Amino acid sequence: MKSLATYPRIAGINYESMNDGNGMRAVIYVSGCPHHCPQCHNPESHDPAYGEELTPDLLTTIRKEIADRPFLQGLTLSGGEPFFQPQATFNLLNLLNLSALRSKDEPPLNLWIYTGYTWEELMGVLSSNHPEREAVFQLLNHTDCLVEGRFEIAKRDITLAHRGSSNQRIIAAKISLNGSQSCAEALTDLPPVDLSMDYDAVKNGGK
Repeated sequence: MKSLATYPRIAGINYESMNDGNGMRAVIYVSGCPHHCPQCHNPESHDPAYGEELTPDLLTTIRKEIADRPFLQGLTLSGGEPFFQPQATFNLLNLLNLSALRSKDEPPLNLWIYTGYTWEELMGVLSSNHPEREAVFQLLNHTDCLVEGRFEIAKRDITLAHRGSSNQRIIAAKISLNGSQSCAEALTDLPPVDLSMDYDAVKNGGK
């Protein structure tokens, strides 16, 4: 966990994914990861120098592509490791300004983050004098759902929703930070995932 740049490099973008969180989502894969999990599905993203620089033109394109897809339920930040450069990732999130991409009459876009760090490791940063403590807090405080833990090939389970291995957990991050609700209770408030949902129907507003 370190500060290397003002913004992370972008390893890839998927504007219509149903595999990276609840519902149809835009996914931004940031570069840089210290975990090097065996059989990682994005090994090229381990290098923080991999991918595209976040230019004003690329930022404008990302925001327009998300805004033009009213059927999206939210944004997912994956990688790579979003918490490898937490301040840079939070800077990216601020520039995206998700709340401005939806009108007052539309449901807000929620945020999921995939991280190889465990919740306990991230809480350890918050309880320390780590220089990235504030950035980690801000990222977590804006995250609706955190999928945490390193991918472990020995615990791989293709039946799990939104996770690759059974050691990984889904945590309602900002609610858990505030201590107002347990993670399990918070997750029950999320819309259910219909794995039989027709892809084209989702894009057309469920018709």
